[in-house]
Amino acid sequence: MRRLFGLILVGAGLAQLSWGGPIAGAVFAELSGDGAARILYDGLVPNREGLERLIASRKGSVERAARPRPHRDLGFAFLLEAERRPSEVEAHRYAAAAEAEFLAALRLSPADPAAWAMVPFAALRRGEIGRAAELLRIGLRVVPYAPEYALNRFAAVSALGDARDGVLERALVRALADAARYDLESTARYLVAQKNGEALVAPLSGDPDLAYELARTIERVRDELSRIEE
Repeated sequence: MRRLFGLILVGAGLAQLSWGGPIAGAVFAELSGDGAARILYDGLVPNREGLERLIASRKGSVERAARPRPHRDLGFAFLLEAERRPSEVEAHRYAAAAEAEFLAALRLSPADPAAWAMVPFAALRRGEIGRAAELLRIGLRVVPYAPEYALNRFAAVSALGDARDGVLERALVRALADAARYDLESTARYLVAQKNGEALVAPLSGDPDLAYELARTIERVRDELSRIEE
């Protein structure tokens, strides 16, 4: 199994995920496909058979009853499928399906932090930067604080580049701080994996202790990776 690193894949979660580090966990009842769901929510890529069971079981669930979890699980699975498809046409189709499932989950559970953290990646995968920014702004209003998903949110906001406005610039700094406080190690590893990612530590100057701890962890991670490469 591969570690999900992020949709910007969108080239660290699903992109591969190739965008933002591990997806936060969730509590599951035992259903067909739950093994793959646990793997996915732990930030890993399930094998093909497990993913197919997950998709089949969740499709059956949404047909039987209106519950947010099956829609959210399908959103994660379709986003992963978008990254696995060699055809951009198919990839865009799965990314659009992922967005539809996340939005269906949000209609049933409007404050679901996982769905709000992940739905912007569906738009990013299709290259719809404006749509991703809109989804991020709405999500920040509905769920302003979700530390367990802060790294995912940071990855999505940082992927907007020059499309960030003042609201999203402030959200970028806040998400980075929340992510570092929640999981310093994963945040450092994500930043090391990104081009010029370490430069993003600078905005944390308002919290020098946190900035120092993050910079020190980044240095340690880089040293570890250098030793592995040797």
